[in-house]
Amino acid sequence: MKFRAFAVPVLAMLPLFVGATTGCSSSEEVGPVDVPGYTKSEPMALEDYCGARVAREGAWCGYFDRCCDAGSPYANSYCDKKYLTVETCVSALKSFMADSGTVYAGAYAQASLDEVFNRIPEVPSACNGSHLGEALRSSNARAGKRQDAFRALFQGHRGKDSACEYSASCEFGLSCQGTAGKYTCQPRGISCSLDDDCADGYVCDDKFCRMPPGNGSSCTSQYDCPFGSVCNQYKSCSDSGGNVGDLCVSGQGCKPGTGCSLNGSNSRCVSLKTTGQSCTSDGECNGVCKGGRCAGTCGGTGAY
Repeated sequence: MKFRAFAVPVLAMLPLFVGATTGCSSSEEVGPVDVPGYTKSEPMALEDYCGARVAREGAWCGYFDRCCDAGSPYANSYCDKKYLTVETCVSALKSFMADSGTVYAGAYAQASLDEVFNRIPEVPSACNGSHLGEALRSSNARAGKRQDAFRALFQGHRGKDSACEYSASCEFGLSCQGTAGKYTCQPRGISCSLDDDCADGYVCDDKFCRMPPGNGSSCTSQYDCPFGSVCNQYKSCSDSGGNVGDLCVSGQGCKPGTGCSLNGSNSRCVSLKTTGQSCTSDGECNGVCKGGRCAGTCGGTGAY
């Protein structure tokens, strides 16, 4: 299966669109409709919506230019060039609407912005080695909670069994599912290729929609656990992180403000070190470990 995404890059990905054949013509489209679960606000012009996204996401491009070492693996993690200017944003969104046959519903623009800004932290005021990984951990992963406000804002109107190219082309509550050469709008909640194919509260696991793991489930990283939980030293999801001195498998298993000093089976939670202090791994630093010393590359990342 191929899929095309139009959303925020890297950790803020929205699996909204699944590639296939085109569906109904634009003459079959209807106007914006009420979407359950999302509150309307004063309608916002597309240009104003883009202005808000540029102010948050475009600012990250400038931050990386200022703060990242050349060749840093973290450079441009949030820099989506669609949002460099209002003009590039408007052009990209209009192209998406033309391709997908969606209708812009400006009354849901604020709801969409609220979801975007909940995932993408504000740009730090200085390149000071702040622990960006903790901001990502608290703002990005919400296991089993789909981010649907984008579909409320750009509404599709193709009904069940209609041919589709994007999930956004389908009526709200349907997603674009199938195999190569045959994709149709289908109800969420049974088989899946993406989390977007599942009912709210479920995730796609081995092609079936399932409840996400809870506390006590086995894990190898934070992302195997529900939001708000950590993968502790016993490789089990827990609602509390380790204190300084506790065993850990990664910085994700330690309390905020601490990191994991990686040392095989004796890895332990440590207070995060500041720029210039000695280190052996990223998890010890309020930033990254570079050449045996903590450095604030890109404003800090930690072992996330």
